[in-house]
Amino acid sequence: MDYPLVSIIIPVFNGSEYLKEAIDSAISQTYENKEIIVVNDGSCDEGKTKSVALSYGDKIKYFEKENGGVSSALNFGIKEMKGDYFSWLSHDDIYLPGKIENQVSILKQYNFDDSIVALCEYDLMNSDSKIIGSGKHRFKEGFIAWQDALYDVLKNGSYNGCAFLIPKQVILKAGLFNEGLRYLQDTQMWKIIFSNKTNLLYSHQRDVVNRVHGKQLTQTGSSLFTAEAKIECESILPIITPLSSKEYNFVLAYAYRWAHYGKRDLVNKCKENAKGVIKPTPLDNIKLFILTAFGKIRPFIRKSYYLVFRNINVK
Repeated sequence: MDYPLVSIIIPVFNGSEYLKEAIDSAISQTYENKEIIVVNDGSCDEGKTKSVALSYGDKIKYFEKENGGVSSALNFGIKEMKGDYFSWLSHDDIYLPGKIENQVSILKQYNFDDSIVALCEYDLMNSDSKIIGSGKHRFKEGFIAWQDALYDVLKNGSYNGCAFLIPKQVILKAGLFNEGLRYLQDTQMWKIIFSNKTNLLYSHQRDVVNRVHGKQLTQTGSSLFTAEAKIECESILPIITPLSSKEYNFVLAYAYRWAHYGKRDLVNKCKENAKGVIKPTPLDNIKLFILTAFGKIRPFIRKSYYLVFRNINVK
């Protein structure tokens, strides 16, 4: 178990433009005990995506399926994987060569405990592969208890899914990715994983480069986000409410996150649940009101930011 098999799963839909860079970065990993699984999620690009993948021959494992969204493609790959660890690589992102090796080395220090996942940091690049920024440090490096990881993801938002290295058993225990979600499937998964009392090993090493471009669902799917927000909230609240306490009021933290997006109905739903743990203070109520008001205009600020500073026109 010193060198567990790692399965790098690359879901792709109409991704011929960037897929080669992603596969090359997976093949170039310094960690040798790996398999690379490419799942073509029903691409309709006259075989361009398929052609790129097949050009690698037996260097990768290639599968095709009907289109069902990234969750269904990831779940397909998880069911096919032989590895002990799961690593997600989006078709338009890349890994730096030491990504897997660095995370395996960190996990080895904890005897590959199945109750621990590893997470590194990342840089941002544009459609021309130019670095345009970096992710912000969420914690100090090292061991992060599940309570702190859960509180953080509830209040401050999702982690970069491609920056994780996760035991397969952790994914299976969480019930795989929700195929009913196409936008929030990853953030829902991380909340469930940490709700299952899975701890985190966090590194400041920037071993992933996340591409930002106008064709991404995260840039074009604002209406889908709105539709799925209520679904995620209804699924997560029953999980985090009994775990909440005065020290870790997960439900109130979740209210702050929805305030960030101006979702007043979801903020109120969280506040009602939070009363069963500890009633929100008058100061909390004032902060949530102000944040929710700001959240209403946030999409316009975000669109202007990407257009002016990133030269990306988002919807």
